[in-house]
Amino acid sequence: MGIHYPGSKRALKGYYTCTGKQAYKGPMHGKCTSKNLPQDWIEDLVWRDCLAFINQPGEALQEIAEAREVKQAKKVDLESEIALIQKSIDDKDIERQSILDLFCKSIITFTDLEKQIQKINQEKEILEQRIKEIRTSLQVDRDYSTKVMNAFQLLTSLRDKLDDNPSFETRREIVKALVQCIQVHTTPSEGSKRPRASVTVQYCFAKDIIYTDKDCTNRLTESEQGR
Repeated sequence: MGIHYPGSKRALKGYYTCTGKQAYKGPMHGKCTSKNLPQDWIEDLVWRDCLAFINQPGEALQEIAEAREVKQAKKVDLESEIALIQKSIDDKDIERQSILDLFCKSIITFTDLEKQIQKINQEKEILEQRIKEIRTSLQVDRDYSTKVMNAFQLLTSLRDKLDDNPSFETRREIVKALVQCIQVHTTPSEGSKRPRASVTVQYCFAKDIIYTDKDCTNRLTESEQGR
């Protein structure tokens, strides 16, 4: 969430902070100790990335094409795996019938029959669960392919919205369209009592980009760095 603290000359500066810092979680967890991120710093980085994708989409589109090729190869492997698993499931049905035939001929006892049928059912259930997982993965890949096909059109339409001084609403629309999520990890800083923040920005059409708050240290006063 957004919050403001006094900066140099008591001017308010915006920060992004975890909501867990505002609520006490009890003696075991206390309050969240993650670092606050300067609003201007992270928003400027993300906006510059978005502009690069829109104005120079070649690299992003190349990454999309490469990712699509990998997913297509993965799709073939997964579909082959489904075929093999389905054959194993069919074999389990044959195995079940064979066990029943042995029981009908009094070659095995009812106890043996029960154990064997239970074992076959458990193995079949595991195989069926794996098929569900694969089909879910394939659906995700199909959704990604649909998004990929619209990538160029989206970047082009966003470029049409840009001008020399885009409004806040336009900037927000562009960021929401291109940014999937932003994750912040706070880690100890060697040789300093102040922790560091590592920021991972996940974009829709590009590899994740990682920033560390050491890049903005020279833009903060000593009191601001401690937050």
